[in-house]
Amino acid sequence: MAIEKRKYASRTAYRAYWRNPWSGKIEKGPSRDTRREAERDDAEIKIRLKFEPASFGCEGDSSSNESPTLYSLSTMYLARTDMTESTRQGEFYHFSTMSDQIGHIPALEITRDDLKAVEEQQRQRGVKQNTISRRIGIVRAILNWAVDKSLIPENPIQRYRCKRGEDLKLPPPSPVEIQSMLEYAVPHLQRAIIISYYLGVRVGPSELLAMKWEDFDEVRHRMRVWSAQKNKSIPWRDIDLVDSLYDTMLEWRKLDQEQGIEYIISWRGKPIQSFKSAWRTMRQHLKKEGKLTRRIRPYDMRHTFATEAIAEGADPKAVSDLMGHADTTMIHRHYQHVVDKQKMQAVQALPDVLIGVQQRGTK
Repeated sequence: MAIEKRKYASRTAYRAYWRNPWSGKIEKGPSRDTRREAERDDAEIKIRLKFEPASFGCEGDSSSNESPTLYSLSTMYLARTDMTESTRQGEFYHFSTMSDQIGHIPALEITRDDLKAVEEQQRQRGVKQNTISRRIGIVRAILNWAVDKSLIPENPIQRYRCKRGEDLKLPPPSPVEIQSMLEYAVPHLQRAIIISYYLGVRVGPSELLAMKWEDFDEVRHRMRVWSAQKNKSIPWRDIDLVDSLYDTMLEWRKLDQEQGIEYIISWRGKPIQSFKSAWRTMRQHLKKEGKLTRRIRPYDMRHTFATEAIAEGADPKAVSDLMGHADTTMIHRHYQHVVDKQKMQAVQALPDVLIGVQQRGTK
C-alpha cells in the first residue's frame, strides 16, 4: 500500500493504491486534493485488509439487510477525520487484540457473555485489568458511535461496565534521580526531562513534543503550553519559568535558531513522536552504573512536578491548573498522600498553647 502523487496542469492530486488480496490486481482509491485525505483512505484500506479481507471479494456477496459486524463498524470508526493519528493507531492496536474473538459477530448480537469471554481471555494472556477495561471501552465507543451515525438502532451492551483494576502507583523520580538521568541522557532527552520536571506537561506528542519556540515568551518569562484534547475548556496555559529554566531555554533557542529548528524537542532538526529508544538506552546505562535500579517511566516526570510542588506547600488547585486538569480530582486521587502530609505539617506548625496549662494543671 502507498500514496500515488499525480501532477496535472492545474492541480496536484493524491490517491491510495493497494493490491486486492483476492484478485491480486492493483486497485486505486478516489483522487484527493490533499495528501492527508489520501492518507485517510490508505488507513481505512489497511484496516479492511487486516479485519475484513473478504470485503475485497465480489460485490454483492453479503446482504445489506444484515447487521454490520464489529469488523466493519471498527473500520469506519477508525477512519474518522476527527481522530488524531496517534489515537487511531492506539485504538487500532487494542481492538486488534480482540478482533479474532468478537470481530465477526453482528453488532446487534453481541452479548454480555461475549465481553466476559473477552475479559477472561485477556486475563489469561496476562493483560492488566486497566488495559482490559480500556479495550472493552473501545468496543462500547464503536457501538455508541454507530448508533449516533444510524448504522445500528441501539447499543446492545450499553450498560456493560468492565471492572477497573488498581492503579499502578510508582514513586516518581526524586531530584537526585533526575540529576543522574540528565547525566546519561542524550541532548533531546535532556530537554524532555528538564521541561517535564519544571512545567509538569503531558509527556508525549499531545503537549511536550508539540512545543514550539514561537510559544516561548522571552519578555514575560513564560511558556505557553497548548493543552491536550482531554480538557477542551482550557485550550492553553501560560506557565511561568523559574530563572534557571529560563536561562537554559535561552541557550537552547540560540542553538536552534542557528539551524532553523522550530520545535523545542527535536532529533536532527525534525520533530519527533516518541523518545522511547533514548529513554531505554539511558536506563540501561544507569542500571549498569548502579545509579537507577527501579522502574521509571517517562510519564513519571509529570508526577514528580506535582509531588514536589505539593510537598513544598503549593495549593493543589494551582497545581491542577498548571497541569491542565479540569479540577482537582486527579490531584486528590494520585497525590492524596502528599496532600495529607502537607495538612499534618500545617497542624503541627501551630504554636502549642497547652504546654503551660499542663504544667499548672487545668481547672
